[in-house]
Amino acid sequence: MVKKSKKTIEIDINMDDRIPINVWTGDSIARTGKGTPIKLNLENLSALSNLVTGETSNMLTDCVNYLNESYNISQVENANFGERKHKLKQDFKKIVEVDILEGMSRELTSLKKDAFSAIDNVKKKSCWNCFHIFISCSPYF
Repeated sequence: MVKKSKKTIEIDINMDDRIPINVWTGDSIARTGKGTPIKLNLENLSALSNLVTGETSNMLTDCVNYLNESYNISQVENANFGERKHKLKQDFKKIVEVDILEGMSRELTSLKKDAFSAIDNVKKKSCWNCFHIFISCSPYF
């Protein structure tokens, strides 16, 4: 059975307070050094039982919950991969199309400037009447 959940994982901020410890010495189990013999009496065995059934059990439950949440998130993200890929492809195509249109716009602007410059040159050469006749006969104007 797979648990379904939201895309978030709540992490206990006090996790650093839950470093596994040696029940009898209170030291971190990650600490190096020589072990010491443990007295097998009811008090020590009770402390071990409380740690295993209490705090350690809670820590393992949290780990299982985090793993389930992570798995669920990865499943949801995997299911959405095709859709995200398609959207990215469409967005990329739009950017490329806009870039092409911007290039065409720059080219047309440049051609417009050249045309106005040519018109100004014709005016300056006092052939305006000839040019006017040319424009009126041209199918492009």
